[in-house]
Amino acid sequence: MMLTLARVVILVLCWVAIVICGLRNAFVGGKMLDEVNARLPDAERFSPAWWCPGKYQRLLREYRRLHPLGKRLAQLRSVGFMMLLFFVIAILALDAGLAVAAFFGIGGSLVTWFTFRNNGPVPPPWQF
Repeated sequence: MMLTLARVVILVLCWVAIVICGLRNAFVGGKMLDEVNARLPDAERFSPAWWCPGKYQRLLREYRRLHPLGKRLAQLRSVGFMMLLFFVIAILALDAGLAVAAFFGIGGSLVTWFTFRNNGPVPPPWQF
């Protein structure tokens, strides 16, 4: 496999897009944390430090409970899928093969779906 200038440009653009999506994800997650903490009693509020998967799932559950029509979960889901899309494009640009790209694409889609399932209908992207 030879890295041509076109492949390098595609990889750099995918990397920039993934970084931007990650920053957007952190921004939306912070807003979600602020919205949930504003409506919880002091004893049940989330600390912004020491996150683990269980604590993240609890935040998602509390957000769904306190904001049933909230748009933050759909925003996180769409940003997660966009990050996954750029990652799969980068794998294809590296010429790693369609099987590797499909593995990460399908696996990442399942992880994203399991993380954000049971949160109702997804509004169209222009309503974010």
